[in-house]
Amino acid sequence: MRPFKIILTGFLLLIPLAAFGESGPSPERAKGISVYFSPESVVSEVNRPYIQRFLVVNFQKGIVEEAAQTARELLGKIQRYPPAVRENGVWLLLIYPDSYSPEDEKQLTKLARLLKENGFAYYKCRAGDLPKGWKRL
Repeated sequence: MRPFKIILTGFLLLIPLAAFGESGPSPERAKGISVYFSPESVVSEVNRPYIQRFLVVNFQKGIVEEAAQTARELLGKIQRYPPAVRENGVWLLLIYPDSYSPEDEKQLTKLARLLKENGFAYYKCRAGDLPKGWKRL
């Protein structure tokens, strides 16, 4: 009976590992791709050619590295980042979430689909919910 208990105990200890996958370092926003999303209405109101809907911000340097108008354009830009950065995921900050139009929502849905199809971890947060409001999607 004792060998059975040992086998059963070993099996029960493996269940959490199977449920959660391999343990590795958790993705970090500062090491990933930080994207700010402004509503179309805000971008139109500012009326500057350098203001885009999606802005990729480098935390370490405090600068905007990339800008894109559409989800597909953004995906093309973030796919060029080094693997170590891509592995830490895409962190989308919704700057003015109450102002999003149906077209904005369409772009957000498209971005989520494209990121999933391309194997990116994806996190989203409303600006008012920082710093603990991040949700993995």
